[in-house]
Amino acid sequence: MNLSIEQSPTPGHGRLLYAGEVLTVRLSVSGPDAASLPADARAFVRTDLNSAPEKRRHVIERVERNVPRIVRGWRDLPLTRVAPDVFEVELIACRPGYYELKGYVTADGQEHWVQGPNGYVSVHSLKWRAANTIYTAFPRQFGPTKALTEARTLTESPHVQALEHQGFTVIPPSGTLADLAHELHFLFCELGVRILHLLPVQETPTVYARMGRYGSPYAATDLTSVGHAYVPFRTDRTPAEQFTELCARVHALGGEVMLDIAANHLGWATELLNTNPEWFVRKPGGHFHSPGAWGITWEDLVELDDRNVEVWRYLAESLLTWCERGVDAFRCDAGYMLPAELWEYVTARVHEVFPNTLFLLEGLGGPWEATESILKMGGMQWAYSEIFQQHGNEMLHGYLAHLDRTGDELGILANYAETHDNPRLACGGEGYARMRLALAALTSQAGAFGFTNGVEWLATERVDVHGSSGLRWGATPNLIAWIRQLSDLLRQHPVFQGTSRIVAIEGLESGILAFLRQRESENVLILINLEDRTHQDDVRFPANVAIPSGHRTCILTRRMLDPSTTFSLNPFEVICLDLERINPIDVAEGSAQAIESGEDMRRLRWILGELWGDRVDLAGFDALLTAVRREGLAGLLAAVSQGAPSDCGELARRVESASDADHFLGVSEWASSRSDRLHVFAANQFLYIQEAVPFRVRLVFERTSAELETFRDFGDHRYVAFALVPEGAFRIEQNRLDRPADGHASATAMLPEPRWVSTHGHALCLRAESAPVSLRFERGGIEPSHRFLLTNSLGSYTLLPLAPRTVYSKYDALLAANLHPSGPDERVVVAKRVRAWVATPMVSYPLDREYLVDFQRWPAPTWRYELALPDGTVHVEERVLLADDGNVVRVEWRWVSERADTLELIVRPDLELRGHHSETKAHGLTKVPSRAATWHWEATRARASAATSVTGSSSSRSPAPAPSTPRASGSTTCPIPTRRRAVRRRPATPTARATSA
Repeated sequence: MNLSIEQSPTPGHGRLLYAGEVLTVRLSVSGPDAASLPADARAFVRTDLNSAPEKRRHVIERVERNVPRIVRGWRDLPLTRVAPDVFEVELIACRPGYYELKGYVTADGQEHWVQGPNGYVSVHSLKWRAANTIYTAFPRQFGPTKALTEARTLTESPHVQALEHQGFTVIPPSGTLADLAHELHFLFCELGVRILHLLPVQETPTVYARMGRYGSPYAATDLTSVGHAYVPFRTDRTPAEQFTELCARVHALGGEVMLDIAANHLGWATELLNTNPEWFVRKPGGHFHSPGAWGITWEDLVELDDRNVEVWRYLAESLLTWCERGVDAFRCDAGYMLPAELWEYVTARVHEVFPNTLFLLEGLGGPWEATESILKMGGMQWAYSEIFQQHGNEMLHGYLAHLDRTGDELGILANYAETHDNPRLACGGEGYARMRLALAALTSQAGAFGFTNGVEWLATERVDVHGSSGLRWGATPNLIAWIRQLSDLLRQHPVFQGTSRIVAIEGLESGILAFLRQRESENVLILINLEDRTHQDDVRFPANVAIPSGHRTCILTRRMLDPSTTFSLNPFEVICLDLERINPIDVAEGSAQAIESGEDMRRLRWILGELWGDRVDLAGFDALLTAVRREGLAGLLAAVSQGAPSDCGELARRVESASDADHFLGVSEWASSRSDRLHVFAANQFLYIQEAVPFRVRLVFERTSAELETFRDFGDHRYVAFALVPEGAFRIEQNRLDRPADGHASATAMLPEPRWVSTHGHALCLRAESAPVSLRFERGGIEPSHRFLLTNSLGSYTLLPLAPRTVYSKYDALLAANLHPSGPDERVVVAKRVRAWVATPMVSYPLDREYLVDFQRWPAPTWRYELALPDGTVHVEERVLLADDGNVVRVEWRWVSERADTLELIVRPDLELRGHHSETKAHGLTKVPSRAATWHWEATRARASAATSVTGSSSSRSPAPAPSTPRASGSTTCPIPTRRRAVRRRPATPTARATSA
């Protein structure tokens, strides 16, 4: 058959999605034989979508174990025939990564493939979908020079220069991470930023190969070090711990930390040059090589050799170290100078443990092909935008098309209005700085809009990474309110969330840039006067844009305009009109609802995809979303634990009908407040964590670790995380700041030293599948860990080791009673254990492991003993029974002996009265814990020479007579024969004393 197949996404092109969004693959059949396409024709798409974990493992093995390159993760997925010549499938994109796809149709025994290269899909973490305002901070500038307009008068004073001429090394005081931490509330709560982008904080050279007054932060001595100049000396915090605490403070404010990493070089002062000289590039003459760009050689740097795999490992391990300290993203300085294969390995190593880590490629100066390759195969998600270098209508129109295409198909180009390498925006005046900030913000994808510290204060002194420039901190006029307006708009309007189309509009007056932001039903028109002149009553709205009639209000400046008339634009003025809503209040309310609804939809689809794959039947999804918003993540997990549903509608019904038992059996909540206890749960239960404030949590296994994704709960303000954990032991590491949750910004500001809480807990995940349980244990097969547990309707229990007469834990008890008359309470240990001896006229024999034959669990816990005595063999059975409706435990002994008339049974219960969380104290029964209780012991004989029992009970419901002075232990002798005789005991016979657990 002669068939032509069209595919969406188009071959050679791609689609950028966020986790939880749906990829629709469509194949349309055309050509001469399309009309005769048989009814049994089938269509498939071959793709590696959502196979990122498998692909990452292969990349790591290929580099570290030198295994051959093998294609991994590909599969053929069937499409549904929705029309005679159209096939379609919807797939949930749930795992971040770069993937490819190509479709084909089978008809009459032949495969007909889509022509051209593969289509591709870039899936990004939902964490980075919106409101990514970036603040570049150079910690050095937050010290003595922070408030200065010109810092050189301080750092290059005549006294400093005179000392330098005499051969002294003079390094003025530097700002520290603590200084920066004092401004975090301003940055996140007043300025409205979300990402704190730190220039390198590693140790820099102070003498050897130092460049400039302070030395360059890009000349690191080691990629994992924390520069001592950036941290105050403290005896209770290492430099690395101080950095971690800064990250925790940022996270507590809902922010993220991005660290600048210079990955292709180190400073000459690095110790690695001595220990691993083969890691560095040498020139033909043997000299080490310094890298450079734009015709400039960076002479304070020595270049790492990216051909050496050990360098790859060093880079990956360094980045993992920073992630463990709290870093969420990396700006990879001059990253284009390293091959995509290196970045593929490094990002795979990081994403294996921290899957939501963001990588921003600094590709300025390199070819676009290198940037595109690293965004695809190299595992990065963002790259530097060059919009700060674009000026004028013609240049900007071309670049907006580039932003539109890249953001729609491949990755995010982060729009920095000003970088630390460029002249300051304020040098062009306040109006110019406002316009350029707005241009970067309003053309951003995913709200990825950034600027350098000092822009908000209209600082004019250029940032000098070898020095310490002034920031004009606290000066007026400033741009704080303007930046906050832009940040709020990016966070609050749906059209700036994720990726949306950027459509440049031609035909306006020279110097006026006009473009549309579009996604689904959202349309925003933006006009920017690029010039320092007024367009006086000569500006019209574009004729080719449908603008509803009536006055409309700019959602950025609140200026009211009539689209049907001409109007003026002031120098550098910006107009932003929502074409769907007239009133700014309607914009805010409608936008908030749309954003919250969209976020919940994507989050829920992401969870479904993670649990059951990308082909979940979404029928009934709206009903499921409604139910989950009401019941929260815990309710969803309780329903999910019951098994895979047929579709979302069935799962919605489960969520609505989930009982307390479903929650108990399906969800195991770990609380950081009880991290000192071993958390035990089953492998078919979800590990669930919730906190009132933002937190980070990582699970550490024997050979690997994994960071969990935390997010706001559905319909709630709590922060939650969940995981299905494999069988085995692991550690839970949680970090948070002990401060008020969102909505308490003013209270937060008054806490100068909020407490950083780092919690480490241990957990054990047990096998969930049913397994045969042994009901009989022979003496040699009993281990110290073997115990049995009896419980009753009151909440009381009997917990004892199978090895008789032993105790290993303070929780072991013959009777631990719940004494509360109507509800659950802390149990009280009434009897620790009961010891017994078979006594002959000459010797007493303890019923312990030496004479034990076996232990049987069913129908009641029973020990069987065999004593080969000179007068004949004695067989003894001992069993324990716990009353279901009372605090009564019954111990029964049954025996068979040819000489019963010469034997006696001696019983000694170890009595206590303490909370079961407290420790046993010798002779310590001086008061009754919690509340008054009574206890008594009774010895009875069921049949002469047949059975004896001892009953112990405790009650706060119907008191019985109690001894006037409680004893730590008691003894009861239960006669087996009808007459008593003197007993000679072995010296080793235990005496009546308290048992130490």
